[in-house]
Amino acid sequence: MKIIVLFGSPHKEGNTKKLLDVVIKRLNEMGHETETIYLYDKKIKPCLGCFACQKQKEGFGCVQNDDAQKIAEKILESDQIILATPIYSWFCTGVMKNLLDRIVFFMNKIYLGQKGTKMMKSKKISLVITCGLEPKTSTDLFERGMMRFAIHCGMFYMGSVHIKCVGKPLTDENKKSAVKFADFIVKQDMQ
Repeated sequence: MKIIVLFGSPHKEGNTKKLLDVVIKRLNEMGHETETIYLYDKKIKPCLGCFACQKQKEGFGCVQNDDAQKIAEKILESDQIILATPIYSWFCTGVMKNLLDRIVFFMNKIYLGQKGTKMMKSKKISLVITCGLEPKTSTDLFERGMMRFAIHCGMFYMGSVHIKCVGKPLTDENKKSAVKFADFIVKQDMQ
């Protein structure tokens, strides 16, 4: 399985990365290929809502020239997508939100009354989340949003691992949860 990780934290050595590293290590041990894209290193403009992408039946058709379309190509080459992000204001970071807004339009040719291609159809998506409050009251909105995103795009939502960990190192329990999550998404993919 080829897995693309979209990393949405500005901190490359923070707790989101440490939790993600446990997941990736386990996935690699099981023979899966992973590639991480650091979204803060990329130029990803917000969606203009211009619908130019919907007028082009093939390809992305976005009028903006930035890294979003290159990332979308990586998504299309993958079997599964992992979104790794801290929670800011009950949702993912801004750069990840910009990317999600863009790809929901230019990878789903279903707007403007047309029935077109859902380019991410049948792909799997899962979440690695860190937060500063209790997960059940801080990650729930993002998780529900991504479940809806998956349904809209014809994708399969595989679940999440999320922990509260502001300014504290990962615990052994956090690491066990990350390994268990990696095992779960691989097992679900095989069914």
